Amino acid sequence: MNNHLLPPNASGLERAASEAMARLDDIPVPNAGLWSADDCPAALLPWLAWALSVDVWSDAWSDYQKRETIRRAADVHRHKGTAYSVRRALEATGKNVWFVEWWQTAPAGVPHTFEIYVQVDENTPLLPGEVEQIAAQVDATKPLRSHYTLHIYVTPRGTVKKGAATVCGDSVTVLPYWLGERSQHSPRYIAAGYQDLITTEVYPHA
Repeated sequence: MNNHLLPPNASGLERAASEAMARLDDIPVPNAGLWSADDCPAALLPWLAWALSVDVWSDAWSDYQKRETIRRAADVHRHKGTAYSVRRALEATGKNVWFVEWWQTAPAGVPHTFEIYVQVDENTPLLPGEVEQIAAQVDATKPLRSHYTLHIYVTPRGTVKKGAATVCGDSVTVLPYWLGERSQHSPRYIAAGYQDLITTEVYPHA
């Protein structure tokens, strides 16, 4: 069965090329998955990021950060120029990020300024150039009139081991028996007695 629509007078080369191209239909092309941040093959993620106009990209990022950045791209562009878009863009890094705007301080700071705080775990240190990438993400999403100060700090983690021990005992000293001085106190009673005896002899009458 022919899989081409060539005319009967087609040359042998044309027929061979048509048959070779017909095999392409058997190659699965997951077009729907290519546009999904979750299903797109890792090797094609840079092209998906380019198609969705991701502003900042690095091949050194983890697979999670790449896919999360792509997943948030539409929402970031939709709210670009707001504090929300800055927060959404930086949350894709997987780090704890928060910022304080000028009107949230006491006293209020300089208008249209804000402070950004990025918490870094010591077990996952920053990659070379990552601070510059974070700043680039902020620059690409913040309001143009706003200025900011970026604070990066590391939270050390360690294991604290505690131990406790309790030792109890009694000390007993055995000594020879010894009766010490004793004193007795009791009341004194005085008593007297009298005894009288009369002897009577009875004789017959004379």
